[in-house]
Amino acid sequence: MLPKAIEIEKSQQSPWTQDDGPTAMIYDTNLGWIDEPLGPITRYWKRITRPRENNSPEKALVTIEDKKRAGPTPLQELDPTSIAIKRKKASPSSMNIISWNCRGLEIPRSVRALTRLVRAEASLLIFLAETKAKAPNVAQLQTKLDYTHGIIVPNDGKSGGLALLWKEGTNVWTHKYSNSHIDVIVTDSTSNMQWRATGFYGHPDTQKRHMSWKLLKRLNSQLSLPWLVFGDFKEITHLEEKCGWAKRNEDQMMAFQNALDACCLQDLGFRGLKYTWCNGRFGSQRTLVRLDRMVADAEWRSLFRGAKVYHKSMAASDHCALILHLKTEQPQRRKKPRFLFESMWLRDPGCREVVELPWDATNASGDLTMQDRIKNCQNQLRWWNTNVFGHVNKQLQKKQEKLQHLESLNTLHEFAEDIALLRKEINELLDRENDMWWQRSRALWMQQGDRNTKFFHSTASQRRQKNTIVGL
Repeated sequence: MLPKAIEIEKSQQSPWTQDDGPTAMIYDTNLGWIDEPLGPITRYWKRITRPRENNSPEKALVTIEDKKRAGPTPLQELDPTSIAIKRKKASPSSMNIISWNCRGLEIPRSVRALTRLVRAEASLLIFLAETKAKAPNVAQLQTKLDYTHGIIVPNDGKSGGLALLWKEGTNVWTHKYSNSHIDVIVTDSTSNMQWRATGFYGHPDTQKRHMSWKLLKRLNSQLSLPWLVFGDFKEITHLEEKCGWAKRNEDQMMAFQNALDACCLQDLGFRGLKYTWCNGRFGSQRTLVRLDRMVADAEWRSLFRGAKVYHKSMAASDHCALILHLKTEQPQRRKKPRFLFESMWLRDPGCREVVELPWDATNASGDLTMQDRIKNCQNQLRWWNTNVFGHVNKQLQKKQEKLQHLESLNTLHEFAEDIALLRKEINELLDRENDMWWQRSRALWMQQGDRNTKFFHSTASQRRQKNTIVGL
């Protein structure tokens, strides 16, 4: 009798439907990639984030370990809302896809950088690799980003971890997942057209990377929908995609290219930086490689002819973020910031001199009253903030563009120190931005490690609404 996993594999050769439900995939040295059924009998499926009703007291994370005593349980019984769930139409502007190897979501700067990126790019899907975080920690990030639905593959010790997130109301259904990929089906809310999106993470061990290409081919044989694959493949297709240090093994590149050809996947190209990863070293060992990419089959490319991929530098990680634009975004209006004494000014040594100057008796008239000195100090701080300290968001954008430009030059050593300095300055500006929102929230009981989150923004907005005077 064939093993149960093989029987399940054969039973799922039919076209995908919403009633099939997701399955886990594991690698067997003899059988290759096989499916594990979703339910208490599997040892490989840990946690999955699922939609739930707003009035439900249960947690959004369903743990299979809690269901083991009940024996084999259908997917519908594990989560009644997995099939029958009210769906809203996705926002027309939410037609971007973000893919980023964040190198750890336990680092506050990575969370802040991701938050800024998500707010700037109204995204349909967010794929994160190497989260190095457990499912509850990623679930907290989902709440901050307002991407409360998704699939979470927890970390394995201090490495690994994947997450594919989307907003409530987005027509996304989970197909398969493993510690190397997350495969979902996306349904257009207007035309009911389905297409497939797969977040992919290549095996970090060169000797085991053949497992990744077998997985890619296996996924290709399972469904006949238009297919998009994105992520960190850990490999290149030709020598021009690497700069510096030793040359890439040609057999490795050929194996990757053969896997793409076998799956009829073609590179979508890119705009911006030529390389997506840097080892951060200086001198002769500095290396730049294009490890991250987005590929799609001909059917998907015919559906989204105007799709464009952008490489965006991220100071919080040695990997660039990949942003896929499926539609043209509408420009967003910016709110005019109000003036107040900012706690982030205290991070600049020049702030002390600006404050002391109006109160220095040798530099001011003795006829000035206390109110005059306070007003003079305020005017000095206002001028200093505008002309010296500068607007944090504008500086962040300017330095981010400069970092993007320097890395796009693809020079190995010439601007290495400038790039390292820019990354340090961007991280300092991110800390300043966090102080700004922390002050506005007035949630002094929060630890500073909770960083720039949705909580701070919502608290500041609620306080502003409470202090608004409608009329007298």
